[in-house]
Amino acid sequence: MPAATFELPVSSIARIGADVVVVSLDGAATPMPYREGQFLAVELPDGDVRSYSLAQPCSGDGRLELHIRLRRQGKMSRWLEDGLAPGSKLRLHGPYGDCVWQPAAGEEAVVMLATGTGIAPLHAMLVRELAGAGSARISLYWGGRVSGTCISPTVSNGWRNRRRASLSSPF
Repeated sequence: MPAATFELPVSSIARIGADVVVVSLDGAATPMPYREGQFLAVELPDGDVRSYSLAQPCSGDGRLELHIRLRRQGKMSRWLEDGLAPGSKLRLHGPYGDCVWQPAAGEEAVVMLATGTGIAPLHAMLVRELAGAGSARISLYWGGRVSGTCISPTVSNGWRNRRRASLSSPF
């Protein structure tokens, strides 16, 4: 898929931890096809860009989700706190990247490692895989500075129900 430029409205901004927000975008009018594991470049008002992985699987509804860690004095963080609001439009470039989900062959085990908001592309891959009929055994090792940030109950419940994936969260 070639990279393109999109302008999409922000549908919501939700704080899910002390320093993490989820920015949801409404791409229904301008669907952007991507593969789980890819990322976007978000253009700030001054032309600078920041890259963020897509945190949900590609779906027909056009909804996109970005997990963003807030940084003191960070340009994107300041924009999120001072100017960006639901209804605002984000200029996006992408998708980029070829580190995408590859279905495992047979009974191969899959091991994934992530820290903090780096869980986003793996989250998209896991939600997609757990929704399908794949048979891969998946182990995710996820760590962060504090417990309980950026992991979706959808994923962990899916693992428990299917008994083919495990999560370890050393802090």
